[in-house]
Amino acid sequence: MFGTLDDDDAQFYHEHIERLEQGTTTLTQLMKQQLVIVKSVLGTFNETLTDAEYNEIKMAEGLNQLQRHVHTLGTQLENTTYLLSLKIAIETILLRL
Repeated sequence: MFGTLDDDDAQFYHEHIERLEQGTTTLTQLMKQQLVIVKSVLGTFNETLTDAEYNEIKMAEGLNQLQRHVHTLGTQLENTTYLLSLKIAIETILLRL
C-alpha cells in the first residue's frame, strides 16, 4: 500500500502528466482562437454601430431637407391660391361693370 513507485507506476503517472500537459496546451490554443474570434466579432459590431450612427445622421439631414422643401412648397401653394382668389375676385368685379 505504501512504498516506492515501481516502473509501471512511474510510467502510468508519466503518461497521465503528459496527457494533462497536452490537454492544457490544447485548451490554451482553443482559448487563444476564441479570443481572436471575439475580437473580430466586437470589431465588426463596432463598425456596424458606427455605420448605423452615420446613417442615422444622414437620414436626419435628409428628413430636415425634405421638411424644408415641403414647407416651401406649402407656402408657394398658399401664395398661388391667394393670388388666384384675388384674380377671380377682380374678374368678377370687372364682369359686373
